[in-house]
Amino acid sequence: MSVQNVLVLLTDQQSHDAMSCAGNRYLRTPKMDRLAERGVRFANAHCAAPLCTPARATMWTGLAPHQHGAVSVKGEHGQMREDVVGLGLGHHLTAAGYDCLYGGKWHAGQGGERCGIDAERRHGFAYICGMNDHELPGACAEVLARRKPGDKPMFLVASFDDPHNICEWSHGEALPWGNLPDPPREEECPPLPANFAREPYQPIAVKRTYDQRMAADFDVSWDPADWRRYRWAYYRLVERVDARIGQVLDALEATGLDATTTIVFASDHGEQAGSHGLQQKNVLYEESTRVPLVIARPDEPEPGRVVDDPVSAGLDLYPTVCDLTSTTVPDHCVGRSLVPLLDGKSLDRDGVLVEVCSMPSAAGVISGGSRLVRSRDHSYAVFHHSRPAEQFFDLSRDPGQMVNLASSATDRPELLRHRAMLRGWLERTNDRLAGVHYAFADVPDRHLLPGDEWIASDT
Repeated sequence: MSVQNVLVLLTDQQSHDAMSCAGNRYLRTPKMDRLAERGVRFANAHCAAPLCTPARATMWTGLAPHQHGAVSVKGEHGQMREDVVGLGLGHHLTAAGYDCLYGGKWHAGQGGERCGIDAERRHGFAYICGMNDHELPGACAEVLARRKPGDKPMFLVASFDDPHNICEWSHGEALPWGNLPDPPREEECPPLPANFAREPYQPIAVKRTYDQRMAADFDVSWDPADWRRYRWAYYRLVERVDARIGQVLDALEATGLDATTTIVFASDHGEQAGSHGLQQKNVLYEESTRVPLVIARPDEPEPGRVVDDPVSAGLDLYPTVCDLTSTTVPDHCVGRSLVPLLDGKSLDRDGVLVEVCSMPSAAGVISGGSRLVRSRDHSYAVFHHSRPAEQFFDLSRDPGQMVNLASSATDRPELLRHRAMLRGWLERTNDRLAGVHYAFADVPDRHLLPGDEWIASDT
Protein backbone atom coordinates (compact mmCIF):
# COMPACT_ATOMS: atom_id res chain seq x y z
CA MET A 1 0.00 0.00 0.00
CA SER A 2 1.29 3.44 -0.91
CA VAL A 3 1.71 5.62 2.16
CA GLN A 4 0.35 9.10 1.59
CA ASN A 5 0.67 10.79 4.99
CA VAL A 6 3.47 11.30 7.51
CA LEU A 7 3.02 12.39 11.13
CA VAL A 8 6.15 13.49 13.02
CA LEU A 9 5.90 13.56 16.82
CA LEU A 10 8.72 15.43 18.55
CA THR A 11 9.62 15.82 22.19
CA ASP A 12 12.33 18.09 23.56
CA GLN A 13 15.26 16.89 25.68
CA GLN A 14 14.25 13.24 26.00
CA SER A 15 17.06 10.73 26.43
CA HIS A 16 16.93 7.36 24.68
CA ASP A 17 16.28 5.41 27.88
CA ALA A 18 13.42 7.62 29.10
CA MET A 19 10.81 5.14 27.88
CA SER A 20 9.50 2.02 29.55
CA CYS A 21 9.90 0.09 26.28
CA ALA A 22 13.64 0.81 26.55
CA GLY A 23 13.73 -1.03 29.88
CA ASN A 24 13.35 1.91 32.27
CA ARG A 25 11.50 0.80 35.44
CA TYR A 26 11.09 4.29 36.87
CA LEU A 27 8.50 5.66 34.47
CA ARG A 28 5.61 4.46 32.32
CA THR A 29 5.20 5.57 28.71
CA PRO A 30 2.34 3.44 27.31
CA LYS A 31 1.80 5.63 24.22
CA MET A 32 5.45 5.61 23.16
CA ASP A 33 5.53 1.89 23.92
CA ARG A 34 2.48 1.43 21.69
CA LEU A 35 4.32 3.06 18.80
CA ALA A 36 7.36 0.83 19.37
CA GLU A 37 5.14 -2.25 19.42
CA ARG A 38 3.57 -1.42 16.05
CA GLY A 39 6.71 -0.02 14.40
CA VAL A 40 10.50 -0.25 14.44
CA ARG A 41 12.55 1.23 17.29
CA PHE A 42 16.06 2.49 16.52
CA ALA A 43 17.94 1.84 19.76
CA ASN A 44 21.16 3.53 18.61
CA ALA A 45 19.77 6.84 17.32
CA HIS A 46 21.63 10.08 17.96
CA CYS A 47 20.88 13.76 17.63
CA ALA A 48 22.88 16.02 15.32
CA ALA A 49 23.81 18.25 18.26
CA PRO A 50 22.89 18.06 21.96
CA LEU A 51 21.29 21.51 21.94
CA CYS A 52 17.82 22.58 20.75
CA THR A 53 18.41 25.00 17.88
CA PRO A 54 21.31 23.28 16.07
CA ALA A 55 19.63 19.89 16.45
CA ARG A 56 16.27 21.08 15.15
CA ALA A 57 17.71 23.14 12.30
CA THR A 58 19.47 19.96 11.13
CA MET A 59 16.21 18.02 11.18
CA TRP A 60 14.51 20.52 8.87
CA THR A 61 17.42 21.36 6.56
CA GLY A 62 19.28 18.03 6.31
CA LEU A 63 22.55 19.89 6.96
CA ALA A 64 25.02 19.58 9.84
CA PRO A 65 25.03 22.48 12.33
CA HIS A 66 28.32 23.94 11.10
CA GLN A 67 26.78 23.97 7.61
CA HIS A 68 23.41 25.60 8.35
CA GLY A 69 24.97 28.05 10.82
CA ALA A 70 22.50 27.85 13.73
CA VAL A 71 25.06 26.71 16.28
CA SER A 72 23.63 28.38 19.39
CA VAL A 73 20.15 28.86 20.83
CA LYS A 74 19.85 32.64 20.50
CA GLY A 75 21.36 35.72 18.91
CA GLU A 76 23.02 35.82 15.51
CA HIS A 77 24.59 32.40 16.06
CA GLY A 78 21.14 30.89 16.65
CA GLN A 79 20.02 31.65 13.09
CA MET A 80 20.29 29.52 9.98
CA ARG A 81 22.18 31.01 7.07
CA GLU A 82 19.73 32.78 4.78
CA ASP A 83 20.81 30.73 1.78
CA VAL A 84 19.76 27.46 3.43
CA VAL A 85 16.34 28.53 4.76
CA GLY A 86 14.68 27.75 1.43
CA LEU A 87 16.10 24.22 1.46
CA GLY A 88 13.84 23.22 4.37
CA LEU A 89 11.78 20.04 4.36
CA GLY A 90 8.52 22.02 4.54
CA HIS A 91 9.37 23.86 1.32
CA HIS A 92 10.49 20.62 -0.33
CA LEU A 93 7.30 18.69 0.43
CA THR A 94 5.02 21.65 -0.32
CA ALA A 95 6.57 21.85 -3.79
CA ALA A 96 5.94 18.11 -4.17
CA GLY A 97 2.21 18.57 -3.52
CA TYR A 98 2.03 17.88 0.21
CA ASP A 99 -0.14 19.75 2.70
CA CYS A 100 2.55 20.66 5.28
CA LEU A 101 1.30 21.52 8.78
CA TYR A 102 3.28 22.39 11.89
CA GLY A 103 2.19 22.74 15.48
CA GLY A 104 4.16 23.51 18.64
CA LYS A 105 7.79 24.32 19.27
CA TRP A 106 10.03 25.36 16.37
CA HIS A 107 13.24 26.82 17.90
CA ALA A 108 15.24 25.98 14.79
CA GLY A 109 16.34 29.49 13.84
CA GLN A 110 14.46 32.21 11.93
CA GLY A 111 11.54 31.69 14.29
CA GLY A 112 8.91 33.82 15.97
CA GLU A 113 8.11 34.58 19.59
CA ARG A 114 8.45 31.91 22.29
CA CYS A 115 10.26 29.47 19.99
CA GLY A 116 7.42 29.37 17.45
CA ILE A 117 7.57 29.56 13.67
CA ASP A 118 7.88 33.11 12.36
CA ALA A 119 4.50 34.35 11.14
CA GLU A 120 6.04 35.66 7.92
CA ARG A 121 8.39 32.85 6.94
CA ARG A 122 6.56 29.71 8.10
CA HIS A 123 9.27 27.56 6.45
CA GLY A 124 6.84 25.94 4.02
CA PHE A 125 4.31 24.99 6.73
CA ALA A 126 0.85 26.14 7.68
CA TYR A 127 1.23 26.84 11.40
CA ILE A 128 -1.67 25.28 13.34
CA CYS A 129 -0.61 26.06 16.91
CA GLY A 130 2.04 28.02 18.78
CA MET A 131 4.40 26.50 21.34
CA ASN A 132 1.77 25.31 23.77
CA ASP A 133 1.69 21.71 24.98
CA HIS A 134 -1.82 22.25 26.39
CA GLU A 135 -3.28 23.25 23.03
CA LEU A 136 -1.23 21.15 20.60
CA PRO A 137 -3.19 17.84 20.85
CA GLY A 138 -6.47 19.66 20.25
CA ALA A 139 -5.06 21.60 17.32
CA CYS A 140 -3.89 18.33 15.73
CA ALA A 141 -7.29 16.73 16.34
CA GLU A 142 -9.04 19.63 14.61
CA VAL A 143 -6.76 19.43 11.57
CA LEU A 144 -7.22 15.68 11.30
CA ALA A 145 -11.00 15.89 11.66
CA ARG A 146 -11.24 18.40 8.79
CA ARG A 147 -9.45 16.20 6.30
CA LYS A 148 -11.58 14.79 3.48
CA PRO A 149 -11.10 12.16 0.79
CA GLY A 150 -9.25 13.67 -2.14
CA ASP A 151 -7.24 16.12 -0.03
CA LYS A 152 -3.54 16.49 -0.69
CA PRO A 153 -1.34 14.04 1.21
CA MET A 154 -0.43 15.36 4.65
CA PHE A 155 2.86 16.04 6.39
CA LEU A 156 1.99 16.98 9.97
CA VAL A 157 4.50 17.84 12.71
CA ALA A 158 3.43 17.92 16.37
CA SER A 159 6.34 19.32 18.36
CA PHE A 160 6.05 19.27 22.17
CA ASP A 161 8.13 21.25 24.65
CA ASP A 162 8.17 18.66 27.46
CA PRO A 163 10.26 17.21 29.04
CA HIS A 164 12.41 20.34 28.45
CA ASN A 165 10.56 21.89 31.40
CA ILE A 166 13.05 20.10 33.65
CA CYS A 167 15.16 23.24 33.07
CA GLU A 168 12.52 25.45 34.71
CA TRP A 169 11.88 22.87 37.43
CA SER A 170 15.56 22.76 38.38
CA HIS A 171 15.52 26.55 38.87
CA GLY A 172 12.40 26.49 41.03
CA GLU A 173 10.37 28.30 38.38
CA ALA A 174 6.73 27.76 37.46
CA LEU A 175 6.33 25.28 34.61
CA PRO A 176 4.49 26.68 31.57
CA TRP A 177 2.40 23.56 30.97
CA GLY A 178 1.51 22.88 34.59
CA ASN A 179 3.49 22.35 37.77
CA LEU A 180 4.40 18.97 39.18
CA PRO A 181 3.52 17.82 42.69
CA ASP A 182 6.27 17.87 45.28
CA PRO A 183 8.69 14.95 44.93
CA PRO A 184 8.28 12.03 47.32
CA ARG A 185 10.83 11.04 49.94
CA GLU A 186 14.37 10.43 48.68
CA GLU A 187 14.09 6.66 49.02
CA GLU A 188 11.00 6.69 46.76
CA CYS A 189 12.77 8.59 43.97
CA PRO A 190 14.73 6.88 41.17
CA PRO A 191 18.26 5.89 42.20
CA LEU A 192 21.37 7.68 41.02
CA PRO A 193 22.67 6.41 37.69
CA ALA A 194 25.51 3.89 37.80
CA ASN A 195 27.79 6.49 36.17
CA PHE A 196 26.86 9.33 38.52
CA ALA A 197 30.53 9.97 39.37
CA ARG A 198 32.68 11.94 36.97
CA GLU A 199 35.15 9.77 35.10
CA PRO A 200 38.88 10.37 35.56
CA TYR A 201 40.38 12.89 33.12
CA GLN A 202 37.06 14.42 32.11
CA PRO A 203 37.84 16.97 29.35
CA ILE A 204 38.44 20.44 30.72
CA ALA A 205 35.91 21.86 28.25
CA VAL A 206 33.18 19.68 29.76
CA LYS A 207 34.20 20.18 33.38
CA ARG A 208 34.54 23.95 33.12
CA THR A 209 31.21 24.38 31.34
CA TYR A 210 29.26 22.50 33.97
CA ASP A 211 31.13 23.86 36.96
CA GLN A 212 30.31 27.35 35.73
CA ARG A 213 26.66 26.46 35.06
CA MET A 214 26.11 24.95 38.49
CA ALA A 215 27.76 27.95 40.16
CA ALA A 216 25.79 30.48 38.12
CA ASP A 217 22.41 28.74 38.18
CA PHE A 218 22.36 27.27 41.68
CA ASP A 219 25.29 28.70 43.67
CA VAL A 220 25.39 25.42 45.60
CA SER A 221 26.43 21.83 45.08
CA TRP A 222 23.63 19.32 44.81
CA ASP A 223 23.66 16.35 47.15
CA PRO A 224 22.50 12.86 46.07
CA ALA A 225 18.97 13.53 47.33
CA ASP A 226 18.71 16.60 45.06
CA TRP A 227 19.79 14.54 42.07
CA ARG A 228 17.29 11.79 42.84
CA ARG A 229 14.46 14.35 43.06
CA TYR A 230 15.63 15.82 39.77
CA ARG A 231 15.41 12.41 38.12
CA TRP A 232 11.92 11.87 39.60
CA ALA A 233 10.71 15.18 38.16
CA TYR A 234 12.26 14.49 34.77
CA TYR A 235 10.48 11.17 34.45
CA ARG A 236 7.15 12.74 35.42
CA LEU A 237 7.56 15.25 32.59
CA VAL A 238 8.25 12.43 30.15
CA GLU A 239 5.07 10.70 31.32
CA ARG A 240 3.13 13.93 30.84
CA VAL A 241 4.22 14.36 27.23
CA ASP A 242 3.55 10.66 26.64
CA ALA A 243 -0.09 11.23 27.56
CA ARG A 244 -0.33 14.18 25.15
CA ILE A 245 1.22 12.13 22.37
CA GLY A 246 -1.48 9.57 23.08
CA GLN A 247 -4.14 12.22 22.47
CA VAL A 248 -2.73 12.89 19.00
CA LEU A 249 -2.58 9.17 18.22
CA ASP A 250 -6.18 8.72 19.39
CA ALA A 251 -7.30 11.55 17.11
CA LEU A 252 -5.47 9.99 14.16
CA GLU A 253 -7.16 6.64 14.76
CA ALA A 254 -10.58 8.25 15.23
CA THR A 255 -10.40 9.61 11.68
CA GLY A 256 -9.17 6.34 10.18
CA LEU A 257 -6.11 8.13 8.82
CA ASP A 258 -3.82 5.79 10.76
CA ALA A 259 -4.32 3.29 7.94
CA THR A 260 -2.45 5.57 5.51
CA THR A 261 -0.08 7.42 7.83
CA THR A 262 3.50 6.64 8.78
CA ILE A 263 4.39 7.94 12.24
CA VAL A 264 7.89 9.12 13.15
CA PHE A 265 8.58 9.70 16.86
CA ALA A 266 11.85 11.33 17.96
CA SER A 267 13.43 13.90 20.24
CA ASP A 268 15.82 16.72 19.38
CA HIS A 269 18.45 15.73 22.00
CA GLY A 270 18.80 14.01 25.34
CA GLU A 271 19.29 14.87 29.03
CA GLN A 272 22.11 13.94 31.40
CA ALA A 273 19.81 13.50 34.45
CA GLY A 274 22.77 13.05 36.79
CA SER A 275 25.01 10.89 34.63
CA HIS A 276 28.63 12.03 35.06
CA GLY A 277 27.33 14.40 37.71
CA LEU A 278 25.74 16.60 35.02
CA GLN A 279 22.30 17.94 34.22
CA GLN A 280 20.74 19.09 30.96
CA LYS A 281 22.80 18.67 27.73
CA ASN A 282 25.39 20.12 25.32
CA VAL A 283 28.00 17.44 26.01
CA LEU A 284 28.92 14.40 23.95
CA TYR A 285 27.93 11.68 26.40
CA GLU A 286 25.33 9.07 25.48
CA GLU A 287 22.67 10.57 27.72
CA SER A 288 22.82 13.88 25.81
CA THR A 289 23.30 12.58 22.27
CA ARG A 290 21.25 9.39 22.17
CA VAL A 291 17.53 9.87 21.63
CA PRO A 292 14.37 7.84 21.05
CA LEU A 293 13.48 7.15 17.43
CA VAL A 294 10.54 5.03 16.31
CA ILE A 295 9.08 4.73 12.81
CA ALA A 296 5.69 3.03 12.55
CA ARG A 297 4.40 2.34 9.06
CA PRO A 298 0.90 1.02 8.32
CA ASP A 299 0.98 -2.77 8.08
CA GLU A 300 4.60 -2.94 9.28
CA PRO A 301 5.75 -6.47 8.32
CA GLU A 302 7.83 -6.96 11.50
CA PRO A 303 6.24 -4.83 14.22
CA GLY A 304 8.17 -4.50 17.44
CA ARG A 305 11.58 -4.95 15.81
CA VAL A 306 14.60 -3.15 17.32
CA VAL A 307 17.44 -1.93 15.07
CA ASP A 308 20.88 -1.45 16.63
CA ASP A 309 22.64 0.19 13.67
CA PRO A 310 23.89 3.72 14.44
CA VAL A 311 21.54 6.29 12.89
CA SER A 312 21.02 10.03 13.15
CA ALA A 313 17.62 11.32 14.24
CA GLY A 314 18.82 14.67 12.91
CA LEU A 315 20.73 14.15 9.66
CA ASP A 316 18.73 11.11 8.56
CA LEU A 317 15.23 12.53 9.15
CA TYR A 318 15.00 14.63 5.98
CA PRO A 319 16.05 11.87 3.52
CA THR A 320 13.93 9.32 5.38
CA VAL A 321 10.80 11.46 5.03
CA CYS A 322 11.62 11.99 1.36
CA ASP A 323 11.81 8.22 0.90
CA LEU A 324 8.56 7.65 2.79
CA THR A 325 6.78 10.22 0.63
CA SER A 326 8.38 9.06 -2.65
CA THR A 327 9.98 12.46 -3.23
CA THR A 328 13.54 12.98 -4.43
CA VAL A 329 16.20 13.41 -1.76
CA PRO A 330 17.93 16.77 -2.45
CA ASP A 331 21.65 16.68 -3.13
CA HIS A 332 22.43 18.90 -0.15
CA CYS A 333 21.29 16.29 2.41
CA VAL A 334 24.15 14.86 4.46
CA GLY A 335 22.31 11.90 5.99
CA ARG A 336 20.76 8.74 4.59
CA SER A 337 17.24 7.38 4.35
CA LEU A 338 16.47 4.80 7.04
CA VAL A 339 13.89 3.01 4.89
CA PRO A 340 16.41 0.29 3.91
CA LEU A 341 16.85 -0.49 7.62
CA LEU A 342 13.06 -0.60 7.99
CA ASP A 343 13.07 -3.16 5.19
CA GLY A 344 15.70 -5.31 6.90
CA LYS A 345 18.61 -4.19 4.72
CA SER A 346 21.89 -2.44 5.58
CA LEU A 347 23.01 1.16 5.11
CA ASP A 348 26.68 0.15 4.76
CA ARG A 349 27.63 2.99 7.09
CA ASP A 350 29.93 2.64 10.10
CA GLY A 351 28.90 5.59 12.25
CA VAL A 352 27.07 8.90 12.58
CA LEU A 353 28.19 12.45 13.33
CA VAL A 354 27.27 14.56 16.39
CA GLU A 355 28.70 17.99 17.10
CA VAL A 356 28.91 20.80 19.61
CA CYS A 357 29.68 24.15 18.00
CA SER A 358 30.88 27.02 20.13
CA MET A 359 30.47 30.47 18.67
CA PRO A 360 33.35 31.51 16.37
CA SER A 361 35.94 33.88 17.76
CA ALA A 362 36.88 37.13 16.09
CA ALA A 363 39.60 35.23 14.24
CA GLY A 364 37.07 32.76 12.88
CA VAL A 365 38.44 29.81 14.84
CA ILE A 366 36.14 27.06 16.09
CA SER A 367 37.04 27.84 19.68
CA GLY A 368 35.84 25.15 22.07
CA GLY A 369 33.99 23.12 19.46
CA SER A 370 33.76 19.33 19.76
CA ARG A 371 32.74 16.53 17.42
CA LEU A 372 31.79 12.90 17.90
CA VAL A 373 31.40 9.87 15.71
CA ARG A 374 29.24 7.10 17.15
CA SER A 375 29.64 3.61 15.70
CA ARG A 376 27.79 0.49 16.80
CA ASP A 377 30.00 -0.17 19.84
CA HIS A 378 32.29 2.85 20.21
CA SER A 379 32.07 6.56 20.91
CA TYR A 380 34.94 8.77 19.72
CA ALA A 381 35.03 12.52 20.42
CA VAL A 382 37.54 15.30 19.85
CA PHE A 383 37.66 18.60 21.71
CA HIS A 384 39.20 21.80 20.45
CA HIS A 385 41.19 23.76 23.05
CA SER A 386 40.77 21.18 25.80
CA ARG A 387 42.75 18.52 27.62
CA PRO A 388 42.43 15.64 27.19
CA ALA A 389 41.61 16.39 23.57
CA GLU A 390 40.07 12.99 22.78
CA GLN A 391 37.60 10.63 24.38
CA PHE A 392 37.27 7.06 23.18
CA PHE A 393 34.89 4.62 24.83
CA ASP A 394 34.12 0.97 24.12
CA LEU A 395 30.43 0.90 24.99
CA SER A 396 30.21 -2.88 24.83
CA ARG A 397 32.55 -3.02 27.85
CA ASP A 398 31.88 0.39 29.36
CA PRO A 399 28.30 1.58 28.68
CA GLY A 400 28.63 4.30 31.31
CA GLN A 401 31.63 5.88 29.51
CA MET A 402 33.90 5.89 32.56
CA VAL A 403 37.20 4.65 31.05
CA ASN A 404 38.78 6.81 28.33
CA LEU A 405 40.73 4.49 26.01
CA ALA A 406 42.37 7.21 23.91
CA SER A 407 45.82 6.25 25.23
CA SER A 408 45.27 2.48 25.35
CA ALA A 409 47.76 0.56 23.22
CA THR A 410 45.41 -2.40 23.04
CA ASP A 411 42.57 -0.30 21.66
CA ARG A 412 44.71 1.81 19.34
CA PRO A 413 43.65 0.13 16.06
CA GLU A 414 40.01 0.96 16.82
CA LEU A 415 40.98 4.48 17.87
CA LEU A 416 42.71 5.08 14.54
CA ARG A 417 39.74 3.63 12.65
CA HIS A 418 37.39 6.02 14.43
CA ARG A 419 39.74 8.96 13.85
CA ALA A 420 39.58 8.22 10.15
CA MET A 421 35.81 7.79 10.31
CA LEU A 422 35.31 11.14 12.00
CA ARG A 423 37.75 12.89 9.68
CA GLY A 424 35.78 11.52 6.74
CA TRP A 425 32.60 13.11 8.09
CA LEU A 426 34.35 16.44 8.68
CA GLU A 427 35.88 16.55 5.21
CA ARG A 428 32.61 15.59 3.50
CA THR A 429 30.82 18.42 5.30
CA ASN A 430 33.63 21.00 4.90
CA ASP A 431 34.14 21.26 8.66
CA ARG A 432 37.15 23.43 9.52
CA LEU A 433 37.87 21.34 12.60
CA ALA A 434 39.40 18.72 10.30
CA GLY A 435 42.22 21.15 9.54
CA VAL A 436 42.98 22.43 13.04
CA HIS A 437 42.59 19.51 15.42
CA TYR A 438 45.76 17.64 16.33
CA ALA A 439 44.14 14.21 15.92
CA PHE A 440 43.87 14.80 12.17
CA ALA A 441 47.38 16.19 11.71
CA ASP A 442 50.07 14.52 9.62
CA VAL A 443 51.64 13.10 12.78
CA PRO A 444 48.70 11.26 14.38
CA ASP A 445 50.66 9.50 17.14
CA ARG A 446 50.92 12.49 19.46
CA HIS A 447 48.71 12.22 22.55
CA LEU A 448 47.30 14.96 24.68
CA LEU A 449 46.94 13.51 28.15
CA PRO A 450 47.06 15.44 31.43
CA GLY A 451 50.32 17.40 31.52
CA ASP A 452 50.89 17.42 27.77
CA GLU A 453 51.02 20.71 25.90
CA TRP A 454 48.49 21.83 23.32
CA ILE A 455 50.09 21.35 19.94
CA ALA A 456 47.41 22.45 17.48
CA SER A 457 47.53 25.81 15.76
CA ASP A 458 44.62 28.21 15.58
CA THR A 459 45.41 29.04 11.99
